[in-house]
Amino acid sequence: MTINTPRFDQYSEREFKRHFGVHKSSVSAIMNLIGCSESKILICLNYLRFYTSYLDRSLVHGCSESTVKNIVKEVLNQCYEKVDYLSYDETKDYPPVKDVERGKHHFNRFVTDTTLCLYETKNDKYWNEDKKHFGFKYEVTCSIHNGEIIWWSGPYPGSKADIDIARSEEGILSSEILQNKERFIGDKSYQGERESFKAMIKRPRGGSLTPLEKEFNAFLSSKIIIIENVNKRFKDFKCFSTPWKSNQTYHLQAFHLISLVINEDIKIEMNNIYNWIDNEQPDDNIILNFKNNNNKANKNNETTLSPPIPPFNKDEQYNNSIAKYNIDNDEYQVDDDNDTLMNIMNYNNNNILAVIYFKLKLGIAYYDSNLSILYVSECWEDDTFTCLSMVKQQVCPKTIIIPSRMPEKFIDAVHKMEEGQSFNVHFSKSNDFSFDNGKNKLLNIKLPIDSNDFHQKQLYLERILDFSQSEMIKAIGGLLVYLPKYLALDEFETLENFKLNEIICFSFDQFLSINTNSLYSLQIFANEKTKSVIGKRKLKSWFMRPPRNREIIEERYDLISYFTDNSNTPLTLSLVGCLSNIKDLHMILNKLNLSQNPERYLINIYTSLQSFLRIGILIEQNSPTISFLVKIVTLSLEPIITLLQQYENTFIIDDLHKNVLNIKYGIDSQLDKLREVYNSMGSILTQSGEEEKSYFGGIPWITSFHFVYYPQLGCLICVPINPNYPLPQQKDLKGLDFIFQTSQYIYFQNQKTKELDDYFGDIHNDILDIEGRIQRVVIDEILKISNALIEVSNYCSELDAIISMAIVSKESNFVRPTINSESILEIKNGRHPLQELCTNTFIPNDTELTGKYKYITINSKDSQLTNLSESKSTMIITGPNQSGKSIYLKQVGIIVYLAHLGCFVPAESANISLCDKIFTRISTRESNSISESSFMIDCKQVAQMTKFATSNSLLLIDEYGKGTIPQDGISLLYGLIIHFIVKDRSPKILLSTHFYEIFKLISEKHADRISFNSTQFLIEKANSNTNNNITFDTFIPLYKYNLVCLMLLIEKTN
Repeated sequence: MTINTPRFDQYSEREFKRHFGVHKSSVSAIMNLIGCSESKILICLNYLRFYTSYLDRSLVHGCSESTVKNIVKEVLNQCYEKVDYLSYDETKDYPPVKDVERGKHHFNRFVTDTTLCLYETKNDKYWNEDKKHFGFKYEVTCSIHNGEIIWWSGPYPGSKADIDIARSEEGILSSEILQNKERFIGDKSYQGERESFKAMIKRPRGGSLTPLEKEFNAFLSSKIIIIENVNKRFKDFKCFSTPWKSNQTYHLQAFHLISLVINEDIKIEMNNIYNWIDNEQPDDNIILNFKNNNNKANKNNETTLSPPIPPFNKDEQYNNSIAKYNIDNDEYQVDDDNDTLMNIMNYNNNNILAVIYFKLKLGIAYYDSNLSILYVSECWEDDTFTCLSMVKQQVCPKTIIIPSRMPEKFIDAVHKMEEGQSFNVHFSKSNDFSFDNGKNKLLNIKLPIDSNDFHQKQLYLERILDFSQSEMIKAIGGLLVYLPKYLALDEFETLENFKLNEIICFSFDQFLSINTNSLYSLQIFANEKTKSVIGKRKLKSWFMRPPRNREIIEERYDLISYFTDNSNTPLTLSLVGCLSNIKDLHMILNKLNLSQNPERYLINIYTSLQSFLRIGILIEQNSPTISFLVKIVTLSLEPIITLLQQYENTFIIDDLHKNVLNIKYGIDSQLDKLREVYNSMGSILTQSGEEEKSYFGGIPWITSFHFVYYPQLGCLICVPINPNYPLPQQKDLKGLDFIFQTSQYIYFQNQKTKELDDYFGDIHNDILDIEGRIQRVVIDEILKISNALIEVSNYCSELDAIISMAIVSKESNFVRPTINSESILEIKNGRHPLQELCTNTFIPNDTELTGKYKYITINSKDSQLTNLSESKSTMIITGPNQSGKSIYLKQVGIIVYLAHLGCFVPAESANISLCDKIFTRISTRESNSISESSFMIDCKQVAQMTKFATSNSLLLIDEYGKGTIPQDGISLLYGLIIHFIVKDRSPKILLSTHFYEIFKLISEKHADRISFNSTQFLIEKANSNTNNNITFDTFIPLYKYNLVCLMLLIEKTN
C-alpha cells in the first residue's frame, strides 16, 4: 500500500495548525532535535492531535494500521531518548512582572498549576473528584514574562491534590527553581504554602473579601490565565482531552513531545510580539496617534526620545502588549489563526448533542454554545436511524452524548461518520438520562425569563415544552449533566450560573427531508447575498431545513414579491444598508457577561439597536400590510429606547460612531482626574528624557534611548543594543538597574523611573477598573432586556435572509410558484439556475407529474379513470450522453427545493405540491474511508427510496444499474419502476437511463402511468478533414424533451 506521506508544503499555515495543532516552524525545530523524518513526525502529531484509532489514521494516510502504530511509537521513543525534559535554565533571563500586594511592591516570575489528562481505567487511584473522571496529573510551571514552559513533572495519579504534588519529591517545591528563593503564583489550591506560593485569597465563611483583597485576586487571576492558556494548548491535542487507552509510559512520552512542540510555538508567537515592541510600530492608527500627540522635542536633539505613550487606548494593543498576550492570548494572537470578531461570529461547530433511543423513539437535545440556545425534539425512529443521521448532518456536533446502556446498533449508528463530519462520542451514566433529572436540571438553570421564581419557571417550561415527550426530557437531562462537568467549567462553575438565551422545540414533520447526498447531488449551497452574520446563519438553517408549512412558505413568497417590486427598490436598498450594521446579538449576549473586555460588544449592541430602529422607521413609512413587516411595530421597543438613552448619558456618542467607547466627562470625578494625569504622561516622560540626556550623552556606545511606560512593567529606560560592544558591558551601567532584554533592546530602571512609578502608580489599571464599573452598570441593563434583544436579532436575521432571496430572485428572473395540495408537479419552461450561466444556449423544459390517479364521476354508482396524460407519476428520459438528462433531473429537484424554501423559482410558471422527502440517485460519492463499491452505494441510495418514499416524495434517479453488468442493471431498474407504479399513490419519479430494453419489459398495463421522453439533439456536419478523408461531426445538445409514443421508441430500439 502506498503511503499518503504528509509534507510541510502540502498545507497553508492555517491548515497545518488545524491538522497538527502548532505552527510549521515549531514542528521543524523539534524534528531537527529528534532527528526523524518529516513524514513520521507529522503522522505522529496528527495521531495525537485527533487521537482516533490507528485504523482511522491509516485510512487518512493511506497505509496499514500497524504502520501508523509503529511510526507513532518510534517518534515518541526517539524524542524521549534524545531530548531532555524542559527544565529551569539558570543562565536564561526570566524578567519579573511588577505587582502590588497590599501596598507592597513584589516581583514575580513564574506561575504554576496542574493539568488533568483523562485515563481509561477504573482504578480509584486515578479518580479525580473535581472533574468526575479518571486521569493523570502533570504539574506545569510557566514564565509570566513570555508564557514559556520552564519546568514540568509527572504523571501523578488524578486523585492527588495539587499542593501534595508540589510538595512531593518530584514537585516544584523540590526543584532547583526554589533554591533561588522564588515565589510562585498559584490558584486557591496552593493556599497551604504561603512561603513559596502567592495564592488567591479565599472568601471567609459568612463574610466577603475586602476591595484590596479582590484587587489582589484579580491581579493573580490575570497571571494564572497564562498557565491556563498553556493547559488549553495541551487539551487541543485529543490524546490529553479524551481518555488515554494505552499505558502510562506512552502517555509520559506523548506529554514530553507535545510540551516541546508547544513551547516552540509560544516562543515563535512571543518573538513576533517582541519584534512589535522593539520596532515601536504596532499599528498605523497608533503611529498616527503618536504623530498627533508627540512633542517635537526630539527633532533637534542628537539623543532621540521615542514617543512615550499614545493617547489612552482601552484596546491596549500598544500599551499592554505583553500583558495582553498573557491575559487574553486567544484575542490577540499573532499567527494566521487569529480569531477576529467576524471569525468568532461565524457559525462554528460548537454544538453539543445528546441523544437517547428507547422503544423506537429518539430523544434529542443539543446546545449551541456560541448562541447559548437549547434545541430539543422527539421523534419516531426506524431501524436504519434515519432521523439520527439527519440530526448529525444538520447539527454538525462537536460532541455526541449517549447513555452507556444503549443497543449496539444505535451505538454503531452514533459512531458512524459521513464525509466531512468529525465529532467525539461521550458515554454518560444511564442515570443522567432520566426524566426527573432532566426536569430538575431545567428548573435549576437561568431561563430566558426575568423571574427566578420556581413556579414562574415551571409555567414557562410547560408553555414551551411537552413534558409527555419523555425521551426528549431525558435527553435534556443528559445534556445538562454533561455541560458543567466536562465542557464549560471556565464559563460557569455550577449549573445555577448557566444562562440560556432561548429554548427552541423543533419537529422533523415540519421540514422537507433531504439528506447530505441529495444536497451534494443537486449542488445546493447558500448564497452570499446576506449582509449580516445572523442573516447568513439563518439562511443556512433554512437551506438545511426547508419548511413544509404552507403558511410560512406563502408568507415568504409575499415578502419576496414585496421586495422585488420596483416601487419598493429604494426601501430594499436602505434596509440592506441597515442590516449590514446588525451584529450577532445572540453571541454577544452569551459572551458579554463573562468578557473581560466588553467594549467591542457594547459598541456592537449600540450600532445594532440604532440600525434596528432605523429599519423600523423605514418599514413604518411604507405602511406595509404583510404580517411579518407589521410585526416590527409590535416588538418591545420601549426597553430598547431606554437602553439607548442610557448609552447617550454614559458614553460619547460621536466616538461610538467611530467604534470607540469613551465615557463622558462628569460621570465620575475620580476617573476625570486620572485621565488628566494619564494624558499628561507624554510630556512628563519627554521632559524626564531631556533631563537624563546629559548622562546618556557621555556613554559612547549609546546613540539613542527611550523613556517608555508599560502598564504591567511601569516606567523603563529602553536602550538599543550596540553589536560593537560586549553585552555584559552594556547591561552594567552605573546608576541603572538592569530589568530585562529583548533581541534589540535592553530595559533599565533608575531613581527617576522609580519616582515616576510612585507618581503614576497603577494609573492604567485604575482607569480600567473605574471604566469597567461604569460599563458594568450598562451591561446589567442590557442583560435585563436580553429577551427583547433576542427578538430584535431573530427579526433582523429573517429579514436579511428574505431580502437575500429577493435579490437573487430579481437578478435571476425567478417567478413565484403556486403551492397545491393535489400531489401535482407542473413546471413550465423550467431552467437550471447554474447551467444557464455556464452555456450559451439553454432551452427550458416542461415537467408534469402527479402522485395519484385523477377520477371523474359519471354517475353515483361508478367512476372511471380519465385524462391519463395528466395522471402520470413517472417520467423516463433517454438520450445520448451530454444531452442534458442529468441537468434536467437536477433542475426539477432544485425548483421543488427552492419552492419549499420560500424562494421564487427559475421557470415561466410552476405549480408545486408540498413534498415530504427528496431522494436522489445522481452522484456517487466515493471515499477511501468507505469500503463500498460505487454500485453498492447506488443500491443503498435506492434502498432508502423503496423504504421511506411516500406519494408526496420526489425521486430523482440517474442511470441506475450502470455500475453492474447490463442484464442485472436492467432487471434492477425494471423492478424499481414496477415497485412504485403499481401503487395507487405513487411518488413522483424522474428517471433517466440508457437501457432501451426497459421499454420492451414495461407492459401496456403500466405504460399509462409513465411519461416516455427523449432528448432532442442536432448533429452538424463540420468541415471535411483531408487527412485520411475523415469527416468530423459536431454534436449540439438542445436540452429539450419530447413526449414520444411508446411503440415508436420500441421500434427504434429494434
